[in-house]
Amino acid sequence: MQLRRAHERGQPIAFRATAEKGLAITLADYAKSYEARSKLARDMALWHRKYDLLLAPVTPTAAPPVETLYNSDAFPRWTKGAPYTLPFNLTGQPAASMPAGLTKEGLPVGIQLVGPARADALVLRVMRAYESAAGWTWPQARLAEPLVIP
Repeated sequence: MQLRRAHERGQPIAFRATAEKGLAITLADYAKSYEARSKLARDMALWHRKYDLLLAPVTPTAAPPVETLYNSDAFPRWTKGAPYTLPFNLTGQPAASMPAGLTKEGLPVGIQLVGPARADALVLRVMRAYESAAGWTWPQARLAEPLVIP
């Protein structure tokens, strides 16, 4: 839907151009990236020897307005969209996110809980406990009001 709207507004759809950048990646580049990912996974495994779980924000900012195109100048993926979740996608650690409240403008913000490798059940148990204790309901009344059709 966002791609169609972007196209209708005359904005270029850069998926193919982005995908074609992969053709420039050499085997040496890939090996260096694989090594960095492995080091990150090792470092996180060592960190989890001391700490059971990591609690962190999902994103560094609140959600952008709905009309904002993801991975655009207004909302760059690597600095505003995924910088706090991507590392755990790379390491393969179990992580879960959930709403944590609203900004004063009424935009949702979230938290994520990250566990050590293969501790999926622990992450889900703790998130369920948080959900129960926080009494969070969805959608929040403040967000649902504009959605009600008279």
